[in-house]
Amino acid sequence: MKLLEDLKRNWPFFIVIFIVCMICEKINIISIPVGIGSIMFLPMLFAMVIALVLYLIKGFKFVGPQQHAISDVLVVVGISTFIAKVSVVSGVAIPQVIEAGPALLLQELGNLGTMVIALPLALYFGFKRESVGMTHSIAREPNVAIIAQKYGLNSPEGEGVIMTYVVGTLVGTIFMGLLASLLATATPLHPLAMAMACGVGSGSMMAASSAPLILNFPELETEITAFAATSNVLSTADTVFITVLIGLPLCNWLYKVLEPKLGKGRSVEKVEKSSAAASFEEPASERSDTFGGRFVENLVVILITGFISWVGNFIYSKGNVGLVETIPGMLILMAIAVAGLTIAQCVPKIPAVIWITVIGIFLAMPYNPVTSGFVVDQVNKIQMLPLATPILAYAGVTMGKNWEDFKHIGWKGILIACFVMFGTFIGSALVAQVVLSVTNVI
Repeated sequence: MKLLEDLKRNWPFFIVIFIVCMICEKINIISIPVGIGSIMFLPMLFAMVIALVLYLIKGFKFVGPQQHAISDVLVVVGISTFIAKVSVVSGVAIPQVIEAGPALLLQELGNLGTMVIALPLALYFGFKRESVGMTHSIAREPNVAIIAQKYGLNSPEGEGVIMTYVVGTLVGTIFMGLLASLLATATPLHPLAMAMACGVGSGSMMAASSAPLILNFPELETEITAFAATSNVLSTADTVFITVLIGLPLCNWLYKVLEPKLGKGRSVEKVEKSSAAASFEEPASERSDTFGGRFVENLVVILITGFISWVGNFIYSKGNVGLVETIPGMLILMAIAVAGLTIAQCVPKIPAVIWITVIGIFLAMPYNPVTSGFVVDQVNKIQMLPLATPILAYAGVTMGKNWEDFKHIGWKGILIACFVMFGTFIGSALVAQVVLSVTNVI
């Protein structure tokens, strides 16, 4: 089991991550007024930036290329405890989620706002067919796979989707967190509509964008978490269908209509081929191919990440909740995470995030009087943000390996990718706002 060997060999790395996370939890939240709104800088964002800086410092051997391979696995598996917390909170709010069902389904169409806002800018900057890959979606893993199969990653469309993918990986979490923070206080959008917009199919982006909403509207914490989580699950599930049936055809049609008007006479320098395209399908770290081996690997990662979050929860709460009293809640979250990951091994066609969500909702929903009260009471002692901090620290290390690609993209590509993320969020929020108003949910 090479992954376990890697984890054992890199024990100093986890000590560094632990220290970074504790420092960030101690710093807590920094809020900066901007006009009529404010931007909140959260511990998870500090952890990401610090981990990235440590990776980029030459000679710091505890956080570097030797660790980024395991960081990929740590992000994918470690985020399960955060998803477990989200699923429990979603279970509490399941009646409201059911009531808002039409809005959750229809707001997915708002993700098409990416191309409406970003495609004209890409064409104006001189991008040609690259613009289709860049702007047809928010470009997470399923979208990269679709473009790779249809056009190939060596095509202009492939280069475009990789650009947005790399930018989203590196700055997407920070950008989405700051965007949600600003819109929460500077616009009349309802917090539940923005909560739905947080679900873009990325767990880290959902965590970063929903956190400031919860801080600004603490009385709606349960509903915001539930709507964001449900939307994220739907986005993960229907991305392929929305992209293939609507998103990509619509983007190609818009390209045909707009390119002669906006792209004429302009050109952009050829973007160097990103190494992310070559490494996209490479395994982050060799995983065990046996059921027992994979189970042990998942369990070890969950235990490490859970321990960091458990201590971080104590520091973040400024001692208001003790370490001992939060043990049951953390054990419940870790058990849900391990159970979901284990079931996913048996049914690999369904992602673990789905199983974790289903288990958490079942245990916490009010229709289940056997476990609901105890599970909710214990899990409520674990706050949301400390669960995300170590994940973002791992992600900061993962970001480091794509840093050279990021520098080659150029400011135009970075700006377009940010407009893609903005278009996805604002498009989904507007659609959700309309539907929630029409259905009298808000």
